[in-house]
Amino acid sequence: MGKIRIIIEERGDAIGLCNRNLCMELLKLDRDLFEVTKIGGGVGRYVKGLLKLLCKISPNDVLLFTDPKSIKANLALFLKNKKYVVVHHLDKEPLYYQIIPFWGIKNLIDCFDGVICDSRFTRGQLVFRGVSKVKLRVVHEGIDPKLFRPRGRKRGLPKDYLLSVGTELPRKNMRGVLEALSGLKNEFPDLKLIKLGRAREGDREKTLRIIDELDLKDRVIFSGYVEDEELPRYYSGAKMLLLPSFLEGFGLPILEAMACKCPVVTSDRGSMKELCGGTQMLVDPNNSDDIVDKCRDLLVNNKKRDKQINRGLERVKDFSWAKTARGVYTFLNSGVN
Repeated sequence: MGKIRIIIEERGDAIGLCNRNLCMELLKLDRDLFEVTKIGGGVGRYVKGLLKLLCKISPNDVLLFTDPKSIKANLALFLKNKKYVVVHHLDKEPLYYQIIPFWGIKNLIDCFDGVICDSRFTRGQLVFRGVSKVKLRVVHEGIDPKLFRPRGRKRGLPKDYLLSVGTELPRKNMRGVLEALSGLKNEFPDLKLIKLGRAREGDREKTLRIIDELDLKDRVIFSGYVEDEELPRYYSGAKMLLLPSFLEGFGLPILEAMACKCPVVTSDRGSMKELCGGTQMLVDPNNSDDIVDKCRDLLVNNKKRDKQINRGLERVKDFSWAKTARGVYTFLNSGVN
């Protein structure tokens, strides 16, 4: 076997974060074996990255693509090397697959020798689409335990707040988050919501309309993008992380929160339930009353809150980027059984 070439995109979202951490840990395992090739956005940067890869690649190299939903992953169709891919989630077919007749993401995934799924939920999505189980291996994502640990409260934050982390895409269920705050506001007059993360213009407009509808204008604080180094302070000071999403490919904020002694209220489905492992509060994301009741329980029941925090601290010990890298490394070296 030649080099293992990791082909990643330059991106600023959760998948970009996963790519950076996975690459860093794989290089720690064997810097001579792994080599990273970045393929940027835009025609010029894409062509430059592609030519760089094609000039370096040899027939014995193994290729690891980090996102099949990117149109750039279709490069794998034209390469005869042994190829692997990391799949985060498949909520819907990307637009470019929808407009190409008789084509779809399954056809692309079928060309890979092995598929790394970041959760059992994602594995189930692929099996449902007809991908062979033999190709699939579940390797969970991780966190950096040196970064995500209990910290002091960040100055300037309100005393009592719920925390929402991520985008405001429809699948994130911002209405469910805001209806929970609305249901709690009279009983807890000082309770706020801090929303971390960027949002597309249209999504933010929808969020603001819901805030007006529920009369929460003075209750919601938008803090935008926060550097990783600051995130633990937000988690550590929060009453809970509220993540009642309809779909998450993985759900990194759940692990980050648990590592910072922040209890979690999240959906009773998919990877969210999988990550919690029975240690956190699960809700029906379609039932606002259920979300309100579970949040209230954590706000008033200190004994239950402490128990959930301690169980979360134990649970999160099972996840680290070093463990993720070892799982990927083993899979790439052993091939598909």
